[in-house]
Amino acid sequence: MRWSDRKGEIRYRADLEEGTLSKIDVWLEPAFGLGLVIDCLGSPEQFSAYYSGGPESEAVVLELWYEQKGFVVQGGADAYYAWNKLPDTVTPDLRMERLLVLPPGLEKIAYRLSGSAEGAIRTICTLKPWPGSIEGIEIEELDDSEIDACEEAAPDWPE
Repeated sequence: MRWSDRKGEIRYRADLEEGTLSKIDVWLEPAFGLGLVIDCLGSPEQFSAYYSGGPESEAVVLELWYEQKGFVVQGGADAYYAWNKLPDTVTPDLRMERLLVLPPGLEKIAYRLSGSAEGAIRTICTLKPWPGSIEGIEIEELDDSEIDACEEAAPDWPE
């Protein structure tokens, strides 16, 4: 089920599983700044910040995970819109474009976002504890060998 506000600036999608609401997506346009998100929701429990697109990175991806509340806020920067110059630091004005509302809990959120146990484990392996401030966020190059080692150490999940 999808809908938007009268101006089309905010779009929503609700997913149902067996008649039960399982996820709400909210796309924000114009996007909110990271600083405003932190001011409104507080500090997340965990986050993920990385360059996406391999050696020729095309984007910076930032996710804030509020596991107890059941929120994930996603945003970042795209090279196309940043004149091919991606930021090397995270600042309070970084664009946060998507809010997901899900059942609370790390594993539940990861599974709903990825759609599989394997994907959930991989997602969890990219998360880091909140560093205490926006300035403490470091954008990482994802290292497949580190993620593979994390996946191997993770307990088995039912499919």
